[in-house]
Amino acid sequence: MGDEEVPSWQQIVVRAAVASGAEVLGWQAGVPGVGAGTGVVVQGLIDSRRGRAEEFVDGVADLVDAHRLFEQVRVDPGLQNLLWDGIQAAMSAADQDKRIYLARVVANALTDDAKIDEAQFIVTALRELEGPHIGALVRLIAADDENRKDPGNDDEILQKALSDEPPAVKAALVRTGVVLVGSQPVSSGLYSIPRAENYSITGVNDFGRRIIRELQDIETN
Repeated sequence: MGDEEVPSWQQIVVRAAVASGAEVLGWQAGVPGVGAGTGVVVQGLIDSRRGRAEEFVDGVADLVDAHRLFEQVRVDPGLQNLLWDGIQAAMSAADQDKRIYLARVVANALTDDAKIDEAQFIVTALRELEGPHIGALVRLIAADDENRKDPGNDDEILQKALSDEPPAVKAALVRTGVVLVGSQPVSSGLYSIPRAENYSITGVNDFGRRIIRELQDIETN
């Protein structure tokens, strides 16, 4: 396949986004009682998502040789899934730093096969972790660290912080694998006490800390 036959990254994502948008609009058009004004709103949402997807793909293309890697992605189902999942996560991400982070994670995986699995884990988690979850994770890391400085006989500092978070947020943190669940050693001979109302969360694990650390690196650079 010659270079002139290889579509750009932006062309790829625009085609995918337009196809998705056409499907949504087609569904909307067939619903009785749904007026043209609703179609305008839906089209605006589609355009916004497409813009985010283009930004994400441009971010990936800025970090890799897009033409060189096009064939690699085309023939590798794992990379196809990673790129598509990254696009979907970026399209639903309201936060620009999160979209930049997604692009970096996917680009790193495209240039290093050893990073594909960990990139998929991060992308999968970020598809669900939005602003409220990220904010909660930052607060829980601070509480976890403070608790570990002086755990006393229990992990009251962390458990209090967890109690302040909505149940839906705590459930999402457990689902995405960014927290420790179950009793953990907090000092010599002492273990944390899981609480059902806090989904048995007893800390933030290395995966969750990595995501927050790398997101914060983007915010400060």
